[in-house]
Order: sequence, then C-alpha cells, then structure tokens
Amino acid sequence: MNQPTSHNNRAKSIIAIGASAGGLRSLEVLFGNLNPDTGCAIVVIVHLSPGFKSLMDEILARHTSMPIVNVADGMPVEPNHIYLNNAAQETRIEQSHFVLSDADSEKIPKPIDHFFSSAAQTYGKHCIGVVLSGTGSDGSVGIRQIRAAGGVTVVESPDSAEFNGMPTNAISTGDVLFSLPREEISSLLMRFASDPDSMIDEDPTEPKHLRTDIERIFSLLCDRHGIDFAHYKAGTIDRRVTRRIVSTGANTLAEYAETIRDNPEELDALYFDLLIGVTKFFRDEEAYSVLRQELVTTIQNFSPDDELRVWVAGCATGEEAYTVGMVTIEAFDAAGKTPRFKILATDVHDRALKVAAKGIYSKEAIEHLTPERQERFFLKVDSNLRSVDTHLRRHIIFTRHNVIKDPPFSRIHLIACRNMLIYLEKEAQQSAFHSFHFSLEADGILMLGPSEVPSMMDSEFETIDPTWRLYRKIGSGTKFLPDQLKNYKTKKVFPSRLVELVNRSGSGRPSFSTLLDSYDLLLGEYVKRGLLVDEYRNVIHVFGDAHFYLIPTNGRPSGKVSQLLPDGVRGSIGAAMVRAVETKKQVLLRDVAFPQKGGQVRVTDVIVRAIPKEPSSSRFLWFIEFGSGNELGNSEFEELTPSRSGIEHDALRSELEYTKETLNATIEELEASNEQLQSTNQELIASNEELQSTNEELQSVNEELYSVNSENQRQITELQVVTDDLNNLLGLSDIGTIFLDQNLCIRKFTPLATKYFRLMSHDVGRPIDNFTHSLPIPELSQLLHQVRDSGKSVIKKFTENSAHQVIVKLMVYQTTTKQKGVIINIIDTSAFEASDHPDESD
Repeated sequence: MNQPTSHNNRAKSIIAIGASAGGLRSLEVLFGNLNPDTGCAIVVIVHLSPGFKSLMDEILARHTSMPIVNVADGMPVEPNHIYLNNAAQETRIEQSHFVLSDADSEKIPKPIDHFFSSAAQTYGKHCIGVVLSGTGSDGSVGIRQIRAAGGVTVVESPDSAEFNGMPTNAISTGDVLFSLPREEISSLLMRFASDPDSMIDEDPTEPKHLRTDIERIFSLLCDRHGIDFAHYKAGTIDRRVTRRIVSTGANTLAEYAETIRDNPEELDALYFDLLIGVTKFFRDEEAYSVLRQELVTTIQNFSPDDELRVWVAGCATGEEAYTVGMVTIEAFDAAGKTPRFKILATDVHDRALKVAAKGIYSKEAIEHLTPERQERFFLKVDSNLRSVDTHLRRHIIFTRHNVIKDPPFSRIHLIACRNMLIYLEKEAQQSAFHSFHFSLEADGILMLGPSEVPSMMDSEFETIDPTWRLYRKIGSGTKFLPDQLKNYKTKKVFPSRLVELVNRSGSGRPSFSTLLDSYDLLLGEYVKRGLLVDEYRNVIHVFGDAHFYLIPTNGRPSGKVSQLLPDGVRGSIGAAMVRAVETKKQVLLRDVAFPQKGGQVRVTDVIVRAIPKEPSSSRFLWFIEFGSGNELGNSEFEELTPSRSGIEHDALRSELEYTKETLNATIEELEASNEQLQSTNQELIASNEELQSTNEELQSVNEELYSVNSENQRQITELQVVTDDLNNLLGLSDIGTIFLDQNLCIRKFTPLATKYFRLMSHDVGRPIDNFTHSLPIPELSQLLHQVRDSGKSVIKKFTENSAHQVIVKLMVYQTTTKQKGVIINIIDTSAFEASDHPDESD
C-alpha cells in the first residue's frame, strides 16, 4: 500500500543498493527474501544505457509487494518503497528528496558512487550500502563515504556474484563490514531495518564488566600507540569497536579484548578504524572562500618581515592542510605579497601522517578542483597519481601531536580544526578550546567544522561567519592556561624539541625562514666554492663562485652535473664520484684544467666526497669542492692523478685523454638517445592513458549492454511462454478463427478455420481475398472492409446441412500500434453440447 506523502512520512533510514552486470538475478533473490515492511526507503542504482527503456520495475514487481517507483526530480523519499534510478541522469538525495542532474559526459559515469556519497551525507549511521554483482570499481568510493559517516557496508560475496569486479574492488578499500552470498543479504537488511542503531550502538543498560573490557582495550591501545581513547565519545567508540567484533567473528566484548591482546595486527586495525576520518580537498569550498577573504585582510596588515603561522589540528591524510596552504598562497597573491607562512599540520595517527607527508593522491581525489589549482599545485606522477608541488609542500610541517595531551603551539594566526571535536567528550573539547585560545594571537582566526561551536568559550571569540563556523579571538590576553602546560612531562611519542623550536618568541629569536637564510650565509662563509649533488646526479645547490667552473647554459638547464661540467673534466670528475662512493673516502683530483671564456684555462684541484644522508644509510649526497689541496684541508685523500715520470707517463696520459674523449662522446650519444627514449616513453604513457580511458568507457558500455541484454533475455523467455500458451489455445479451440491485419492479410488462424477456407501454414501473410471459402456469404470481402473501417462488428448465421447452425462474427482487431485489422470467428454449434437447442435470436 502506498504511504501518504507528508513530512511525517519521510524515511528515517535508507538501504542503498548498487548493481551492474549480473545484478538482476541478485536483486530478484534479495527482494524475494526481503520482508516488504522494512520501514526503510530502498534505492536501487543500476548501470543502464541512457537510451534504453528499462523494464526493471516490472521484473522486480514479481518478487516483492512493495511499490516500485522510477525516481523523478523533487520526489520525496518514503519508507517501504523501492526507487529505481533514471539511467539518463545522476541521482542524489538532499533533505529527504531526490535530486536529479545531468551526468558529466566527459567523465566515466559512476552513478553508484554519486548516490552513495549523498546518502551517506544525508543519513549517516542510518544508511546501509550494498554492492552487488558488476564489473569495474563503481561503488568503492561510496562505500568508503558510508563507512566513514558511521553507516553499514555490505557486498555480495565475490564467489557468488556473476561478475565480481565491483564487490572485489569494494572489499579492497578495507571499509566493507560484511561480505555475504546474495541469499543471506536480505536477513542482514532486515536486522538493519528493525533497528539501525543495534548494529553500531551500545545498550545503555550493559553490565559493568563490559565497561571493564572497554578499559582493557583502551589500555592496550594506549600502550601500543600512546593514545588514550577514554576522551572520545562512547557512541563513536562503541560503533567502531562493534564493527571490528563483527568482522573478527568474536561473540562478546571480552572475547574481542582477548583477541587483540594476542593479535597486534587486529589491534592496529582497531586503532586505524577508531581514527578514520572523512576528508578531501576543499571540503565545503564556500567555507574556504570566506577564509580566503579573512586571510587577505590579515596579510595586508603584515609588515614585509612578518610570517603567517597556521596550525591545522587533526590533519588526517593531509588534504585539509594542503587545502589551507593553497588558500593561503591565493590570499598572499590577492594581497600582492610574497607568500611567507608556515603550516603546522598535526595528528595522532602515524599512518595518516606518513600519507600526508608523501603528498601523493589519486587523480580522482583532485578532479573536483579547478583546472588552475590542479595545474598550479599538483604534479603528475603517472596516469592515476598526482603529487603536491614542492612550492606548496615546503610551507607545511607534518608532525604527531595530541591536542588533549601535548602542549599547544604559540603565536598562531589561524587554527583550522574541522570535524575532529565532534568525536570528543565535553571535557576533552574544553581542553582543546583552551589550547586553541592560548595558541592564537590577538584577532587570530579559528575555523571549525559545520557542527562545532566554541560554546563553552563563546565570550572569548566573536563570530565571523555563523554558517561556516569561523571565529576571531577577542583580545590578546592568555586567560586560559591549558592543563598540558601546567604539568607536562616530555613523552617519547611527542617531539618536545619541535615544540620548543616553533614556540620561540621575542624579537631576538629567529623564525624558520630566518634560520634557513642563516644557514645559507654560514655555508657561504665556510664553503668557498662547490657543488652539492644528489644521488641522481642532479645539482641541488651551488656554493660560492663555483659557477666559474661550469658551462654557461641557455634556456632551461637540466640540472644534471654531467651537462654543467666542461667536456675535458666531465669524465674524470664522474669517475671520482663513483670512486668516492665505492671507497667511502674523499677523492682528490690534482691540476684539473677548466676552460674559460676567451680560450683561457683555470687550473685547480677538485675534491669529491660522498656524504651519507643518515648513518648506515645507502642514500647519499655528493659534495664537489674546487680549490688547492692545501686550501681544501689536510684530511686523508685518495689521489687519482698518476705521478709524472717520463715518456711512458706522457703516452699513458695521451691514451687516457683519448679514451676520455671517446667515453665522453659515447656518454653524450647515450644521453641524447636516453632523451629520445624518455620522449618516446612519455608519448607511450599518454597513449596508454588514452587506451585506459577508452577501455573504461567500453567497459561501462559493456555493462550497460549486459544489463539491457539480461532484461531482453527475460522478455524473450516470457514471450516464448506466452506464444506457447497462445498456440495451445488456438490449436485446441473449437472455434475457427482467422486474424487479419490492416491490409486484410492473414496473420494467424486456427485448425477449424481450414474447414471453410483452404489454408495452409505457408499462407500466412497473403491477402484473404486470394482464397475461396465455403461460407454462404458472397459479400464477405466488402464486409471485411466495412468492419475494418467502421470498427463495428457484423454477425451472420446460417444452417449447414439442415443439422446445425453456423455463426460467423466479423470483429475489429486493434493492435498496439493503433492499426486496425479484422478477426473472423466461425462457430459451429455442433461442437457444443447445446447444439440441439440453437439460439435463434440476433
């Protein structure tokens, strides 16, 4: 029964189902086993060709009594209804209504991800996402969004799925709670429908010993990872612990506590699950637009030597920190100033910090950014990965820091802490706000998540934007001294040296940029001339007047040391670099001649050192220094230059010079060939990307064709059954019947009709006028035309052999194309039991 449409009848929970190739059978099984009174709205997103009229509603209606509705824009989401997506448009949910939008024709369609993400945002923990049979990866991103929002995630077991691509890719995300055969999914959905909270929330009447088990788990986490989760909200903790209990097959909390005590891998998995967060670049872009305007105002009041200091607390995998960095650079540009800022990005999750520090993300993670931002702030790694540009990355420091336990930073102009405090208890939130207030300079900006407010300290902040939760600190006093500073003892898990460094205050203490400038001055004073070369032979720094020994270059230099050194010395210095690595000693080259402008030659000694980046590390830097041996120091050298002694020496020198020239020529040829190969490789990579894109498009089309073919096959089967029924009906009928089309050509006839018309099976399609008949109706042809044109039936009766009556009825035959034909019915009353008493009335 349809539910009345009212605001009180909106679905409180939603079951989102994604399916593609092979999913039709799974849907039939699922709905065949599902109780129609779930109390949830069920939305099915399938891959179909936009031009195909799907009969999915008719097919599924045979397996469920729930109303099945094709989604329309603005339609309310009601419980106990099944909604089917529109193949030509993308579907999402906003405020308990469906919203349809045109799909981006330039991108591979992923309607399941699109809908799952909106359902997760709207329904949160009251959303369950189900991925059924299909190829490709659609649904994987949506599964992660549902899981992060607190919902439940299910996939059809790859073993039972007709096509296991979508289930397998979803499982690979690590965010799938249940992988079940399609026959068992319905029971799980009923469990969710009966009480969504029961799958993730704690019973408030639980025995005290369960709290003890939770405390044991907290203790194990704290011992291994240094974090006390007792400050986190009980609901958040219990939901995510329950997920891990279900995934491991444990029956009780106590049993799970024993499991993680003996299984460090599961303890790590729980730690990762507890700290998982939803983050992306420019999440709530309008909020960052407001922030940008505030930063422009702040920066315009800065002096040229001032440095903007930003703290991003709870940075997770770095997307938010890099977003703040991009906004800050754009704000400096808008203010007409050179960017001078430092971002301290902190989190307690070591694995997330490692991801953030690498700064490498998938292509999909940045595809929603403007082309200008993608071009300016990201570099292409390969067809699927993008890395943060070094000009942005050098402004950001990622480090471990616990807002509740560790001392706050100081002299901060902006703090961004979005969607982290909602997971903390009130006492922990208050501690965090005290830290933020202590850290901020006068008029400093605090940016929170859409659901967070500094309610316990609202008198200390003025509101900049109430919608996007931007606040400004009032006054310059440090009224609230955080507890972390009262009784803080340095812990191994936190780099207290970093706190001391970044919290320096006073005009006489240098900032980070000042320190870097000082290092450059110091190196310039003690290193007269030299080159610093990385392990890939790229020159990364030139000291002093070392440029006198290099080749002047036009255009964009390659950075390779082999291309910056003159031909006559390139081979010998290259050999010394190799020797320095092999022997781990300093290698001295005596009297190396460097050609200068005007044909002059500058002769000097060269010393090459291989410097390990870390003790016992295989990674190293080369330092090439120019000057006399005495000037370079009295350290122990390995001298490569042979002693000068007679003719043999001159011959050997000549041979060596010839060999060096030949080798240099060979090296140059190889470098040229290598450049050509690199160019060819880039072209091949580009071609491969195009092929991959084409393959994805073909795969998407193939899924649509498979789904269409599945429905067509089902239609054909049903039509065959109907045809068999019709043939049996006509074959056993005691009535002679002839079906004529609009041109009065034969379409079909029954065996009894051949008694009056000489018809054979091959006569189908021939005009009826071509056949003689034994009916005493000479004007039959005119009557057939009359019935077809007028639509009125004609009945004729006559007596055959004075024994029985024959009734001929001519009726109009209406087709689905609205074309009219004629049906000839010939009823011989002798075939019926009442033939002895014929009805004589017209």
